[in-house]
Amino acid sequence: MEQKTIRKVAAAAGVSATTVSRVFSGKGYVSDEVRERVQKVAREWGYQPKVYKKQTRPVFSSVVGAVVPDICNRYYMEVIQGMEQVLEPLGVEVLICNTDEDPRKEARCLTTLLKAGVGGILAVPVSDTEQYNAQRLMEIDEGGTPVVLLDREIRGGNLDGVFMDNYNSAYQSVLELIKNGHRHIALIAGPLTSASGLSRLKGYTAALKEHGIPVRGEYILHGDFKFDQAYALTEGLLKKCLPVTGIFASNSRMAAGCLAALAKTGIRVPQDMAFISCGRLEEHLSNISFVCYPTQEIGEECARILQERMQAGKRRKAARRTTFDMELVLRGSEAYPVSRSRN
Repeated sequence: MEQKTIRKVAAAAGVSATTVSRVFSGKGYVSDEVRERVQKVAREWGYQPKVYKKQTRPVFSSVVGAVVPDICNRYYMEVIQGMEQVLEPLGVEVLICNTDEDPRKEARCLTTLLKAGVGGILAVPVSDTEQYNAQRLMEIDEGGTPVVLLDREIRGGNLDGVFMDNYNSAYQSVLELIKNGHRHIALIAGPLTSASGLSRLKGYTAALKEHGIPVRGEYILHGDFKFDQAYALTEGLLKKCLPVTGIFASNSRMAAGCLAALAKTGIRVPQDMAFISCGRLEEHLSNISFVCYPTQEIGEECARILQERMQAGKRRKAARRTTFDMELVLRGSEAYPVSRSRN
């Protein structure tokens, strides 16, 4: 009826239907004489154009954000690839933000993603004790933009999340070193403000205590999950000339830094030092034993939870939380060093 009436008004006024639309929309040029003629005919016909409420949609409604602490960590890139396997066929792209383990940058990333109008956010919190950012994530989720946590928890939250068995990754690794005769085992640990770092520390200490091995503070080196600090911490450990025969590194980036420091000082793995990495390393380090997580499946699960939440348009009363098991892949670097005496 709307289009039919427009055509009648246009015919009676001697103009096109497009001109009638311009008169009432205010868009495009129409002379005063023509405007008055069209309005006079419209009144005679009793024509009133429909007013359509403007729809407001996010700028990037087909985009989700991924806030990760280290884009150089292959674990996060593999997880994001797994997300893309699920989201790309649905026309949803993943926008990646890197926080560099900096809570201030994390806050800016969250603000940027909200301004971009993303449909959901995958977040790896820098710290579970950073109250401002934790509260911000909860507010974002409650405000209708679903948030899914990856690997790291925040205190007091009821957010959906996908996690790894961080405790068992350290416990099983240290247990394997103990089985191979090690009694002096060092830990390149993550920050205690990170739930994953703390869980791996607990797994490390539990394995030692269960076998009557003292937990030595000088063997626990707290890093930041990055290469450079792990390199420096390992150099410091070696200078102390401690009787360490095995090392467990709490993530692959710190493992790479630790191995680089060992290589610089001429210490060979496993001939002079045993080593296990929590996370798969680059191909040229294929002789290193490591904890393996199903990164593809983890990413797919993150994407499915986000997509379900975006489609539902509301929060669940109970958060959906998934924990993936680990697999310890042994390649020989866990063995007791042939060049070292057992004591």
